[in-house]
Amino acid sequence: PVAPLNRKRLALLLAAIDGRAKARGRALRVLDLACGGGLIATAIASMGHRTLGLDLRDDEIGLARAFTTEAHGSAAFDTADLLDDPTWEQRATTALNGTPDIVVLAYALHHFPRVEEFVARLSRYLEPGAMVLVNEENPESAIFRLKHQVRTWIQNDTDVEWHRTYGAWKALLDANHFAASAPQGADLLPLVASLSPAGCWSLVFTAERQ
Repeated sequence: PVAPLNRKRLALLLAAIDGRAKARGRALRVLDLACGGGLIATAIASMGHRTLGLDLRDDEIGLARAFTTEAHGSAAFDTADLLDDPTWEQRATTALNGTPDIVVLAYALHHFPRVEEFVARLSRYLEPGAMVLVNEENPESAIFRLKHQVRTWIQNDTDVEWHRTYGAWKALLDANHFAASAPQGADLLPLVASLSPAGCWSLVFTAERQ
């Protein structure tokens, strides 16, 4: 049932990247952090952008490499601990032939136990004018609350995750020299995205490094 939502999420992410590329008048250097199995990075690379995906888990990077090969893609992938590896920024710059124009964080920030430290580090790395493209679940949405109840009560899944509202993410980004845009949304409920984007289950927004 979440496949339509994931297609909508991907469409919003790719539209944001396409808009940025048109504004810059060139292909972009894109860094997908916590890239998982590589679907988003592969899709971005297929648009002609130089793309690198980093993830903590070797098994996910293996899947990402297999996926992009099967899709005849050009995205590159590597493992990195984004909190404790002191080398990932330099490795990313080398692989992309420059610092990123866009950093993608799709369902990533809420997994970081030290997210303030990570965002501050990202701010130090990026050049002014670079953009972070964020996709996060909205803990205030009806679908998110239902999912949380199912995981907690039925599946007995009590793993800790650090979800925040859009306002809380914006405050964190603003405090680290990013200017966040208003969110767009994707949801399983009809009309929510058009009538109340901020109330959607999945929110997409940008934050430009100042």
